[in-house]
Amino acid sequence: MIHRDNYVDHSPARTYNIRLRGSHVDVRGVWREEQRRDAAVWIGEALRYAASVKDGSQYFVLLIITDGVISDMAQTKESIVNASCLPMSIIIVGVGPAEFDAMVELDGDEVRISSRGRYAERDIVQFVPFRDYIDRSGNHILSMARLAKDVLAEVPDQFLSYMRTRGIKPSPAPPPYTPPGQPVQTQI
Repeated sequence: MIHRDNYVDHSPARTYNIRLRGSHVDVRGVWREEQRRDAAVWIGEALRYAASVKDGSQYFVLLIITDGVISDMAQTKESIVNASCLPMSIIIVGVGPAEFDAMVELDGDEVRISSRGRYAERDIVQFVPFRDYIDRSGNHILSMARLAKDVLAEVPDQFLSYMRTRGIKPSPAPPPYTPPGQPVQTQI
């Protein structure tokens, strides 16, 4: 499902919903083109989705692509702490020449992020500066593969940590797909 939507301040946004159900993919999220960098608002929107499904049937990944420093750091840290107990991860890709020191703090790899005396239950943020993946020698395929690898590097552990801390076990695998009109094969 892909549709236009009005976001918090009624400016246009594109919404993409992503949900995996068997072989069906449904895409959900918000693509926002604006100058403001109120990450807490974006995280809050994803947090509401994630808070509605805590049984392990869905896991949410919020991708934020930014060309500057987040302007609402205290609120963003609080949103991340609140989201850390939910089935979600946050990926932040910094583009351009800006200094992204605050993003490294949000990443939480070195020090667990905290807000108002509360610590995040788990690390849910991965920050990657895009400029570190620009290959000046011209091998763009290799540099984009490295970028994709590093952007997604922490998501599997973040997903597993959520499921394990809640005792959520994987569902049994569905039976293999059999095209219509084909006999169902069984193993003896």
